[in-house]
Amino acid sequence: MQCNHILARLCLTLLTLTPLSLAAMAAEPSLRELADLRPTVNAQRPGSVLVFNIYTSDATKPETQNTSITITNTNKQQFVALHLFAIRGSDGSVADAFICLTANQTTTILTSEFDPGSTGYLVVIAVDRRTGCPIGFNSLIGSEYVKFASGHTAGLPAESIPALFTGAVPDCQASAQIAKLNFDGVDYAELPNTISVDKIPSPAEGNSTMVIFNSLGGSLNIAGSSVARIGDFTGRLFDDAENSVGFTANAGYQFRSLLDDKFPTTTPRLATFIPTGRTGWMRITAAEGHGITGAVLNFNPDTAIKRTVFSGGRNLPYLKTTSATLTIGLFPPGC
Repeated sequence: MQCNHILARLCLTLLTLTPLSLAAMAAEPSLRELADLRPTVNAQRPGSVLVFNIYTSDATKPETQNTSITITNTNKQQFVALHLFAIRGSDGSVADAFICLTANQTTTILTSEFDPGSTGYLVVIAVDRRTGCPIGFNSLIGSEYVKFASGHTAGLPAESIPALFTGAVPDCQASAQIAKLNFDGVDYAELPNTISVDKIPSPAEGNSTMVIFNSLGGSLNIAGSSVARIGDFTGRLFDDAENSVGFTANAGYQFRSLLDDKFPTTTPRLATFIPTGRTGWMRITAAEGHGITGAVLNFNPDTAIKRTVFSGGRNLPYLKTTSATLTIGLFPPGC
């Protein structure tokens, strides 16, 4: 069993949930199921890869800032091994662990128990229990509850990425010690490349809107390699009268910012462009070949006393996809 330092306790704890005598089988959807499967990222249907767009915790006060993550195997008959990768947004460092779920099993973990004091995002990949090769297992669903000390809270479904193959991912050789996940519309669904914040309330009304998006590409937990940076991206901010202004920016592994007069850097600034009583929306595009997914959380202290203001969050809709590749190290799950 391979389990990295930060997630070691989580790995050991969760492995006890699964009887080791169960035989692992890679899920193989019928041809009819494959024909019906649209190759898109979709939070409303099961997949073989899950992306949790944000996790956070406070090392000293987890009651004020924490994340509860739930992963469920909806398959009625088959066991699955899962390779978890926690990517810290600050520096792109990766910690990994394995969990194994029996048929119909669900499990919930707190990020304060596996990466206290950190903020980032989580990628979960269905793998073969003997080799660690990614497998087609379109039976995974997930969700999370996240809360920040700032008051931003949300319940978010995991982004679900379907596999378009059966068995092990093509060309996976355990002897090579690495495997490539091609999000190309052939092996897995393509990844979002242009995402949108579909409603931006006016900051002049006390709204604090946090936008988050993550890099999906590069290498996970492989010596000498790293998760790809998002790099330069472009955006366009629209108001509800169809006026628009453009901007450019640069991001690391996870971009997280409040929408205010510091970001986006537009002329006029956001508070002027979207004044009291108005709303807007935003389009964000990464460089070609860079997959990104994200979420937006809004907090307004007047939610309980004003009928027109709301707090909460949602994943970001996507407008365009791209082909991208994610490389992982191969380790037998040991469960």
